This record gives sequence, structure tokens and C-alpha cells, in this order.
Amino acid sequence: MCSIYEVNISSKGIKNDFNNVITPEKDWNLTVHGYMKREKAPIVLAKDTDFEVKEAIFSLRPDLPKYATYNARMTRPYKSKDGEIIRNKVLGSPLYEPIFKMRLWKEPFLKHQFCFVPVSAAHESCYFNSHAGQIVKFFQSNDAPYYCLGMYDVVDGEYTFTLLTDGPYKTWYKVGHSRGLIVVNINKNKDFLFNNEEPMATFTKIRKIRTDIAWDYQVVRDLKTYKGNVYSVEEMDIIRTSIF
Repeated sequence: MCSIYEVNISSKGIKNDFNNVITPEKDWNLTVHGYMKREKAPIVLAKDTDFEVKEAIFSLRPDLPKYATYNARMTRPYKSKDGEIIRNKVLGSPLYEPIFKMRLWKEPFLKHQFCFVPVSAAHESCYFNSHAGQIVKFFQSNDAPYYCLGMYDVVDGEYTFTLLTDGPYKTWYKVGHSRGLIVVNINKNKDFLFNNEEPMATFTKIRKIRTDIAWDYQVVRDLKTYKGNVYSVEEMDIIRTSIF
């Protein structure tokens, strides 16, 4: 779960990546914390036939204090009232609820309120493999910002956003994290923000446009409390099958 990320980018840099973009003239050198529910960062969204940069709160629903709304899973396993994962009776594989059926994420997904979020480094907690018990930040090996897919909304007159997540990248998994941001090659996929399709087609398209990059990583610090792997054997099996 990416609750903290860094962004180091300028309006000039965004203009180099997007034609016909409306943006404030400034530099952003930020470390943003989603759990604070008030810190802002730049996002790129569709504006008629052009693009526009908005400074938005990193938490889709900051008005809901009991919920963490800075990350939105593409899927989650259906579970029984007892917390057991529900499986296909024939195949034995888990049954998944897609993002467009989840209560918190359904409305912005169906309204196609997607955005591109520039990220320089994502901070992730690791609970298994090589860096278990540490927080690691993942960045592009050439230190260039990368763009991730998010969803935005407007709450009490303020733009807000969340970062979409799915299975972990191979590097992320080897280091010890269970999920990954959805990195998009915007040189090839800018049009996604304008192409509103039916929900399952959009869901499939998101997974299709996701890309991997040359990752590097660095330890930020040890976790304050670490009591071993928080995932069950069953959950680890699901994580392994979702590696991108």
C-alpha cells in the first residue's frame, strides 16, 4: 500500500510529456503522505480535448476519516462472513471483486475520472523476502519521474485523488512488497483519459496499458513494529500468482 511517495517534477517537465497542457508554472519537490488527508500533489487529467494539471489532495475521500482512500485495489478476493476466501467450486481459484463494483471506487471508475500521477519514488513497507521489516522506496534507475494511473474526484470544492494498485512488480515482490502501482507509458497511452468504455472493457484496458520499468530501490528505515510476515500462506499464494 503506497501511503507515501515523492514527486520531483517541474511544469516544464510536464509540458515536455504532454502537448496542450494547462499547468501552474512551478516546481514540485514533495513527499506526500496519504494518511494525512490534506497534502496536495500534481495530477494530470483530461480537459475537453486537452490536458490540465491540478493540485489535488492525496486521498480520494478525505471526508471519511475511518477509511484509507489513498490507494484503490483493482481487485480483492471475495470473503465469507468468517473471513474465509471464497473460491470457484470447480477450479478452486479465488473469486475476485473488481474495482468498479467496490463501494468507495465505483463512482469515479464508472465516470471515467482517471488521471496520471507523476511519481519519483514510492515508499513501501516490506513484510517478506529480502527486505522484510524495512520500508523501501522504489524509483526508476535513471531517477526520472514515472506516471502512475489514479482516479480523481472533487470533495468540498477540492480536487482529490487515489493511486490504483494491482499485483506487485517482480522487483517489488523480491524486495518484499505485495502490491504495485500501475505505471503507464504516457507516450503511448495518453488517449486513455479520453476513452470512456463500459466497465469491464476499461478494467481490461488498464491492465493492458500497465508497463514495467527499470527499477532501483533504497532502504528508507526499519519498520517501527515488525512481528514477521503479516500474510497467511493462502494470501502469499495469491500474491505470487498476481506478480506482474
